[in-house]
Amino acid sequence: LLRKKAKLGNWQVINPAQARGRVNVVEDLREVQGVSLPYPTILVAERVKGDEEPPEGASAIITPASVDLVSHVAVRTRNARLLFATCFDKDSMDRLKSMKGQFVSMSVNTSGDIVFEEDAGGPSEISKKKFSYEKIPSPVFSGYAITSEKFAKGVVGGKSLNLRMVAGRLPEWVHRPASVAVPYGVLEQTLGVNGDAADRYRNLIGRLEAPDKDFSEILKEIRNVVLSLKAPVGMMDEVKDAMLKTGMRFLDNADDAFMCIKEVWASKWNDRAYISRKNWGVLHEDLHMAVLIQEVVDAQYAYVIHTVNPATLDREEIYAEAVIGLGETLVGNYPGRAFSFSAKKPGLSVSVVSYPSKSKGLFGKGKLGVSGGAEGAMEHTRDLSGAAIGAFLILTLLGIAGYCLYLFGTDILAIVVVLAAMLIVLLVFLPAAIMATITAG
Repeated sequence: LLRKKAKLGNWQVINPAQARGRVNVVEDLREVQGVSLPYPTILVAERVKGDEEPPEGASAIITPASVDLVSHVAVRTRNARLLFATCFDKDSMDRLKSMKGQFVSMSVNTSGDIVFEEDAGGPSEISKKKFSYEKIPSPVFSGYAITSEKFAKGVVGGKSLNLRMVAGRLPEWVHRPASVAVPYGVLEQTLGVNGDAADRYRNLIGRLEAPDKDFSEILKEIRNVVLSLKAPVGMMDEVKDAMLKTGMRFLDNADDAFMCIKEVWASKWNDRAYISRKNWGVLHEDLHMAVLIQEVVDAQYAYVIHTVNPATLDREEIYAEAVIGLGETLVGNYPGRAFSFSAKKPGLSVSVVSYPSKSKGLFGKGKLGVSGGAEGAMEHTRDLSGAAIGAFLILTLLGIAGYCLYLFGTDILAIVVVLAAMLIVLLVFLPAAIMATITAG
């Protein structure tokens, strides 16, 4: 009812494409992560967390779950050119589920809705993904830490390079966070001084490709080996000196700082990163890890702006998503929707796509962010306080109430439905918000 009155439609297309395949219904997209599907498959998943890797053979993913356009699974479906959409209409979802086992064709119509029908053509071959990437030479150790003016290709990853690239090009009112990197080659140097651990590390990697082995358990063992590594003599002193030189603070405990670095190194071996490399044909030895260390901005709001609308591929339209606090609730696909809008570049006439409904915001004052400088790496933030903001929730609800009165006018039934929904939200989320705020504070 609310979406209809707000003219938001029954679908949100996250990645537009044409799709064809046999319908398969799963409770959770994670159930089929790492599975090689035998034929092109349209997956109907009740739950999508946002950090999954689409399985090989999927041609479309349809879900009733809210998914942010910059979540991992959304980015991966765009890279793989899969149709990915959220359906808010129960009748459409029920109809699609009833077609389980049938071959179906799907496309996006001019109104931005998904249309689908039975396809009598039968099964077809799965087109194998082809991914070309530029290999960097095996890194040569030259030091444990570098400041941003020494960031260079083949030394650090893409995020660090972009920070270096914009240096001197930004207006004065746009600031760059202070940055230090642990460059390529430091992991290999660290393994070299941890002989027994290094031998076990290489042995476990060799066991990964055995067909009868549980790769998840082996990956867990590899991560544990990485987390057990001892820092080379002088490494953390060099990291500390580089951080202090840029005006950053250093953690009181050097062991905690080194653990943050090791967590980034270990993220090369999480399930999602391993499956992604396997699906795209990237060799493990071709992926090297650098670590970027930055101060976390004490942000009131975080946002991502696309200069080309990823949902429509319209180059004349920008698309933006915004959340309160740090951007992890956005890229991490925390429950609820971000505030999102599109705008035509000539004149920037704005159209709201979704209203905010996330119940959590992340805030970090004076914290340090440690992230991987390689595709597929996770990000780790230490001492980050997470809290549901009760005041923000109440203000949001009041805003929704006002907007609904504007939409519905004197429609008493609609207003009663809205007020009942708001009461449920208050009873369910506000106590949790207050407790989370007390705990985080």
